[in-house]
Amino acid sequence: MFIPLLWLLSLLIAPTPAFAQLPAPQFQLNPANSSAPTFTVQGVVINSVTGEPVHAALVQIHFPRQNSLLTPADGKFRFEGVPQGQINLTVRKPGFFSEQELRQGAPYVDHPIQVGPDMPPVILKLVPEGVIYGRATGPDGEPVNNVSVRLLYGALTDGERNWQQRSGGQTNDEGEFRLFGLAPGIYYLIAGPRASPMPPPGRGTDAPPQGYGAAYYGGSLDISSAAPIAITPGKQIRADLSLPSELLHQISGLVVGAPAGMPANVQLFTPDGQAVPVGIRTNPQNGAFTGFVPSGSYVLKANVAGKGGLVGVGSQPLTVTGDTAGIRLDVGPTAILPIAVELRSTRNIQPDPRLNGQQMVSVQLISQGSVTRNIRSSTMEGPPENRSLAIRNVEPGAYRVRIRPFGPWYVESARRGPANLLTDDLSIDAGDLGTPLEIVLRDDLAALAGTVLSRGQPAQGIVILAPDSRAQAPITFVAGPVGKFEKRDLPPGEYRVFALDRVDGLEYSNPEAMRSFSSGAQLVRLAPNGEAAVNLELQTRGE
Repeated sequence: MFIPLLWLLSLLIAPTPAFAQLPAPQFQLNPANSSAPTFTVQGVVINSVTGEPVHAALVQIHFPRQNSLLTPADGKFRFEGVPQGQINLTVRKPGFFSEQELRQGAPYVDHPIQVGPDMPPVILKLVPEGVIYGRATGPDGEPVNNVSVRLLYGALTDGERNWQQRSGGQTNDEGEFRLFGLAPGIYYLIAGPRASPMPPPGRGTDAPPQGYGAAYYGGSLDISSAAPIAITPGKQIRADLSLPSELLHQISGLVVGAPAGMPANVQLFTPDGQAVPVGIRTNPQNGAFTGFVPSGSYVLKANVAGKGGLVGVGSQPLTVTGDTAGIRLDVGPTAILPIAVELRSTRNIQPDPRLNGQQMVSVQLISQGSVTRNIRSSTMEGPPENRSLAIRNVEPGAYRVRIRPFGPWYVESARRGPANLLTDDLSIDAGDLGTPLEIVLRDDLAALAGTVLSRGQPAQGIVILAPDSRAQAPITFVAGPVGKFEKRDLPPGEYRVFALDRVDGLEYSNPEAMRSFSSGAQLVRLAPNGEAAVNLELQTRGE
């Protein structure tokens, strides 16, 4: 996560407050009812790791309207004229993460600040960023400059880990690099290859070009055996990289089938889907391409983009052991997946007449078989009186289908031809334009009520319903302060139900990640229009 430059500039031009007594009207909050009692909200911003006060943190109060200030050297803040009631305070500073930022959209148990007489000082915590730094060297210890350094980081969405590649720039003349702004988590560090087709020193121009291959931290050439780097709050880790020196081989060929006037972009990928940063030059006139790459197994891919996005794609596996010429890379059109939605109402629900079934869902295709995932989403098309739902520019491959209904509906079935997409992957061929994805939505939803308990006493916690359908994301919600919950509009089906104190950083859509909590889970079967009740023991994850 990078710290935006505009944010840094905003701190530089922000007005300097007087912190002992905040002047009106900038930090004096005037409630609508001026006769109502008001109070002072004060506290301190601290580093979550060291406990030290944080200077120049931006603190914002969001009730009754937003006001903000920067903390002085002692980290303290003070807002006057705040009416009685619940408020929320937020805090930010470059080089730190707020606790809200680290949740990555995960549900959480909120603890609002209660303003009133005798309220204690508020303590706001900022989590310091992590840093990975080091040096890239060759086999003889020589520094490798101008080589690409990258990180793989598993971000969480709906409890599902999605590996993303983050560029860390290039090494300097001494082979040094520094990657900052890292949230707590697991990272994989990789550098290279550097394909510079220059003859080795002291050798003639006929000598084979030489460069450096790619390597993960730990010396591995692939992610399956790479050494993970665990970043905790404020941790700075040195991670030096040793890159193998390799002869470079020239590959060349021709892109065939690209539409006229639309040049192709040729790239190299590892078999697990990661881009390899070597420059492959393509002639936009005739589609001829050439480049220098180290030995290895790759996937060669050509993309053709038009005004509406990706319109053509071609790929093929490529094993490089020496110079390889005459490669033919055929490009075919991307696929269009039409989506047909049928509504089956059992409650005489009358949808908005301006809408149709196609507007009751969103559909995502999540690519399978690679470390980093490609996600394509559905869009509405056509005039208002004849709207249709489709996913365009879909590359060939296997996809998991994720369907999200809107309103009081659930997915009863999702099929394309013989494939049951609630359990199976969707296979897309090049230029596929035909068979639609057929979705049936029903409204005979179920309800679940219950209580979260901790050692026999009601407790607040986060409830997770893990479905048995791959097309449905886990359902999460927060049980109230007395542990009671009632959740309606649930799709019928079988769920494993958990109650946890927090879910940040937890891959709760992964059964393996939830295995350690299985002893406290309850199996619940919800029938159409049915109701069920359950008592859940709160499981704590600790800090």
